Amino acid sequence: YMRQLDYPHAEAHVEAHDRFREELEAMLETDPTMHESLQVSLSDFLYKWLKLHVLGIDKKLEDFVLKSSSK
Repeated sequence: YMRQLDYPHAEAHVEAHDRFREELEAMLETDPTMHESLQVSLSDFLYKWLKLHVLGIDKKLEDFVLKSSSK
């Protein structure tokens, strides 16, 4: 969808999602005996993702889509 709209940051956006999946998968493969520290790491990781990506990068995409739709 981003490419169809010629969104200038499409590649970086897709790469950010790929890194998110890779980091999340790596955390989930962690030694199960590290349960408590994993919860803290996962919570911190998801908080940062929501704050930085969704409220930042996705907001820029939203603005671009809205401007494109109004043309």
